[in-house]
Amino acid sequence: MTVKNFSDIAVISKDNVDALVKSGTAFFDGFKVLGAAYATLTKTSIDRASEAVKTLTTVKTVNELRDLSISLTKSNVELALVEGRKLQSLIKTVVEDSAAPLAARVKVATGLSKAA
Repeated sequence: MTVKNFSDIAVISKDNVDALVKSGTAFFDGFKVLGAAYATLTKTSIDRASEAVKTLTTVKTVNELRDLSISLTKSNVELALVEGRKLQSLIKTVVEDSAAPLAARVKVATGLSKAA
Protein backbone atom coordinates (compact mmCIF):
# COMPACT_ATOMS: atom_id res chain seq x y z
CA MET A 1 0.00 0.00 0.00
CA THR A 2 1.26 3.45 -0.81
CA VAL A 3 0.04 6.83 0.37
CA LYS A 4 -1.30 8.74 -2.62
CA ASN A 5 -3.65 11.26 -1.03
CA PHE A 6 -5.16 12.51 2.19
CA SER A 7 -7.91 9.88 2.17
CA ASP A 8 -5.21 7.19 2.31
CA ILE A 9 -3.73 8.94 5.33
CA ALA A 10 -7.17 9.06 6.96
CA VAL A 11 -7.64 5.32 6.38
CA ILE A 12 -4.19 4.58 7.80
CA SER A 13 -4.89 6.75 10.84
CA LYS A 14 -8.26 5.09 11.44
CA ASP A 15 -6.67 1.65 11.16
CA ASN A 16 -3.98 2.72 13.64
CA VAL A 17 -6.60 3.90 16.13
CA ASP A 18 -8.57 0.67 15.65
CA ALA A 19 -5.40 -1.33 16.33
CA LEU A 20 -4.75 0.72 19.46
CA VAL A 21 -8.30 0.07 20.70
CA LYS A 22 -7.99 -3.67 19.98
CA SER A 23 -4.65 -3.75 21.76
CA GLY A 24 -6.03 -1.97 24.81
CA THR A 25 -9.10 -4.19 24.91
CA ALA A 26 -6.96 -7.33 24.70
CA PHE A 27 -4.72 -6.00 27.46
CA PHE A 28 -7.55 -5.18 29.86
CA ASP A 29 -9.41 -8.42 29.10
CA GLY A 30 -6.19 -10.31 29.76
CA PHE A 31 -5.62 -8.32 32.94
CA LYS A 32 -9.05 -9.44 34.17
CA VAL A 33 -8.11 -13.06 33.53
CA LEU A 34 -4.79 -12.56 35.33
CA GLY A 35 -6.55 -10.94 38.26
CA ALA A 36 -8.93 -13.86 38.54
CA ALA A 37 -6.02 -16.32 38.36
CA TYR A 38 -4.17 -14.48 41.14
CA ALA A 39 -7.34 -14.35 43.26
CA THR A 40 -7.83 -18.09 42.84
CA LEU A 41 -4.20 -18.75 43.71
CA THR A 42 -4.47 -16.54 46.79
CA LYS A 43 -7.59 -18.38 47.97
CA THR A 44 -5.92 -21.73 47.37
CA SER A 45 -2.85 -20.60 49.31
CA ILE A 46 -4.93 -19.37 52.24
CA ASP A 47 -6.93 -22.61 52.31
CA ARG A 48 -3.75 -24.67 52.21
CA ALA A 49 -2.14 -22.60 54.96
CA SER A 50 -5.22 -23.04 57.13
CA GLU A 51 -5.14 -26.79 56.60
CA ALA A 52 -1.41 -26.86 57.35
CA VAL A 53 -1.94 -25.07 60.66
CA LYS A 54 -4.70 -27.52 61.60
CA THR A 55 -2.43 -30.43 60.71
CA LEU A 56 0.52 -28.96 62.60
CA THR A 57 -1.58 -28.70 65.76
CA THR A 58 -2.01 -32.49 65.77
CA VAL A 59 1.74 -33.20 65.82
CA LYS A 60 2.87 -35.15 68.88
CA THR A 61 6.57 -35.78 68.27
CA VAL A 62 9.54 -33.95 66.83
CA ASN A 63 9.87 -36.59 64.13
CA GLU A 64 6.25 -36.05 63.11
CA LEU A 65 6.89 -32.31 62.98
CA ARG A 66 9.96 -32.83 60.80
CA ASP A 67 8.17 -35.20 58.42
CA LEU A 68 5.14 -32.95 58.17
CA SER A 69 7.29 -29.88 57.64
CA ILE A 70 9.18 -31.60 54.81
CA SER A 71 5.91 -32.77 53.24
CA LEU A 72 4.31 -29.33 53.46
CA THR A 73 7.38 -27.62 52.06
CA LYS A 74 7.60 -30.04 49.15
CA SER A 75 3.89 -29.66 48.42
CA ASN A 76 4.08 -25.84 48.54
CA VAL A 77 7.13 -25.69 46.28
CA GLU A 78 5.43 -27.99 43.76
CA LEU A 79 2.29 -25.84 43.84
CA ALA A 80 4.36 -22.67 43.39
CA LEU A 81 6.11 -24.15 40.36
CA VAL A 82 2.90 -25.36 38.72
CA GLU A 83 1.00 -22.14 39.39
CA GLY A 84 4.00 -20.05 38.37
CA ARG A 85 4.08 -21.78 34.99
CA LYS A 86 0.35 -21.17 34.54
CA LEU A 87 0.72 -17.50 35.40
CA GLN A 88 3.75 -17.17 33.13
CA SER A 89 1.74 -18.67 30.28
CA LEU A 90 -1.18 -16.32 30.96
CA ILE A 91 1.12 -13.30 31.05
CA LYS A 92 2.76 -14.35 27.79
CA THR A 93 -0.66 -14.71 26.16
CA VAL A 94 -1.77 -11.29 27.40
CA VAL A 95 1.37 -9.64 26.08
CA GLU A 96 1.16 -11.39 22.71
CA ASP A 97 -2.56 -10.67 22.29
CA SER A 98 -2.05 -7.04 23.29
CA ALA A 99 0.92 -6.52 20.99
CA ALA A 100 -0.47 -8.30 17.92
CA PRO A 101 -2.68 -5.46 16.59
CA LEU A 102 0.12 -2.93 17.05
CA ALA A 103 2.69 -5.23 15.48
CA ALA A 104 0.45 -5.60 12.44
CA ARG A 105 0.26 -1.80 12.08
CA VAL A 106 4.04 -1.50 12.39
CA LYS A 107 4.34 -4.05 9.60
CA VAL A 108 2.00 -1.95 7.44
CA ALA A 109 3.95 1.22 8.25
CA THR A 110 7.22 -0.51 7.42
CA GLY A 111 5.75 -1.57 4.09
CA LEU A 112 4.65 2.00 3.43
CA SER A 113 8.08 3.40 4.13
CA LYS A 114 9.69 0.85 1.82
CA ALA A 115 7.20 1.64 -0.93
CA ALA A 116 7.89 5.38 -0.69
